[in-house]
Amino acid sequence: IEAAPLLRLLVIGQAFNVLCGPVLLVATLIGFQKSASAIVLTMAFLNWLLCILFIPMYGTIGAVYACVVANILLNVGLAVVIYYNTSLDVTMLNLCKKKYAK
Repeated sequence: IEAAPLLRLLVIGQAFNVLCGPVLLVATLIGFQKSASAIVLTMAFLNWLLCILFIPMYGTIGAVYACVVANILLNVGLAVVIYYNTSLDVTMLNLCKKKYAK
């Protein structure tokens, strides 16, 4: 199995993770442990379900797709919960807005 395509997809997923910022940590620190736990459990179940669907069809690349999709949805879900409940933008896009808003 050639690993380069798999690693590229995993790097894209991690880059998205970095751009979303420390959403799980912030959600826990500001008191949204129950919401964060529910989102993490839901995304773990989604990852499991996507692995069951994708691995038989696509093999290892299917497992990577499942993990990347679940990770992206986890970060987006947590960022949305934080933003709508506190108006706090913890993503890296917040830094870009401040830097170029001058």
